[in-house]
Amino acid sequence: MKYFLIYFYLIALAFCIINSRYNKVKIINDESVVAPVINCSKSQTNVTESGKCYVFEYVYASSTEGIEIKNNINNNGFNASGEFYEGKTTVEFTAINKTTSMISTCYSTINVIDSEKPRIKCPQDINVTADTEYGKCGKDIQIDISKSVKDNCGISSITNSMNNDESPSGFYPVGETKVIITATDFSGNTASCTFIVQVIDKTAPVIVCSTDTTVSTELNTCSVPAVSSELSAVANDNCNKNLKVISNSPSVFPLGTSSVTWNATDESGNSAQCVNQINVIDTENPTIKCSPNVVIPTNPGSCSGSYNLQPPECTDNCGVKDITDPGWTGFNIGSNDILYYCHDTSGNYNQCTTRVSVEDREPPSIQCPSSKTYNADPGTCTKSINLPEPNYSDNCGIKSVTNDFNGDINSSGIYPVGTTKVKYTADDWSYNSSSCTFSVTVKNNDPSIQC
Repeated sequence: MKYFLIYFYLIALAFCIINSRYNKVKIINDESVVAPVINCSKSQTNVTESGKCYVFEYVYASSTEGIEIKNNINNNGFNASGEFYEGKTTVEFTAINKTTSMISTCYSTINVIDSEKPRIKCPQDINVTADTEYGKCGKDIQIDISKSVKDNCGISSITNSMNNDESPSGFYPVGETKVIITATDFSGNTASCTFIVQVIDKTAPVIVCSTDTTVSTELNTCSVPAVSSELSAVANDNCNKNLKVISNSPSVFPLGTSSVTWNATDESGNSAQCVNQINVIDTENPTIKCSPNVVIPTNPGSCSGSYNLQPPECTDNCGVKDITDPGWTGFNIGSNDILYYCHDTSGNYNQCTTRVSVEDREPPSIQCPSSKTYNADPGTCTKSINLPEPNYSDNCGIKSVTNDFNGDINSSGIYPVGTTKVKYTADDWSYNSSSCTFSVTVKNNDPSIQC
């Protein structure tokens, strides 16, 4: 201890010589009384010790023998050495001459700088699955960093790049989020670290297909365009972002039942499917065109006619199944309506009619009795004669047979002397007529009678 005090005294003496410019001396009026001389160690600037918020500094003051020295730091008098914390500390040394009560002071400033960065350790990378709730495209994550940051002199602030708050806890969207945590101490030293939060979307979309539908073919076609099919699908997803909905629908749907598969895929590759059906039916009737109406005569000697009709033309949007043809070739007199049916493969049908009109253009056949000569009844100029009726016939029937002698079918009667021509006319129901003529001659063989 004795040697230490000697060493300490020598150092103080050296300070008196070197640092006399730092001395402050109290002057009194009596010029024979001089204030004690005191010398402080130099002001110093140093950095904190590693992991500490202070540095150990040797701070001394010296004076002449017999002078008491005090400092404002501790009770060690001329020795103020010790731990000085970050910041500026001014050590005031006071030299006291107890005999004269004169004092002198000097100052030594210790500036301790904290240049040590905070120590920060980020959490390990985080991999979580996103919430399945609709519209929540991410995950609420609690991240504790309370023990992740330390500093030798204390932390002023902690911020993160995710929410600019101290805690990085919060909602993280689907995907990769790089989080940078930055710690700043009270001296403005900063340190940062980085970790990754990976939120994975494993929730498949929800897709709902429209109900199955039945539609009719487009006019003159055997299909329905997809745009007119009324099939659709609606999809939702917890992320509902860049959700793609596609189907295997063709551009047109053919006749019959077709299934369409709809696929919804979200941005993370999750997918869901639904299936609906469309039943395309043919409700369009075929188109049928009959041959034109015709007028034909009866066959000779017959009350009917013969004619080979051409079958109708039939077309359909989806195909013709059959044509119903009565197959008539013989037709009765008058109007004959032949009805044709055209059926398609879906059971739709259409019809048309061809009218065959048969006209009786053949006149009746009539043959009069042969001409004859008769003698007048005695004592008269006439003759009562019974005549046979003419022979007549018609392919479709006789309406009337008359003669111009008495207007009847029978020409019997009283004929006068001389030659009487009798004309028969036969009319059928179609107003065709024929006639024949014969003569009845009555002679007067009685000279006594003048006729």
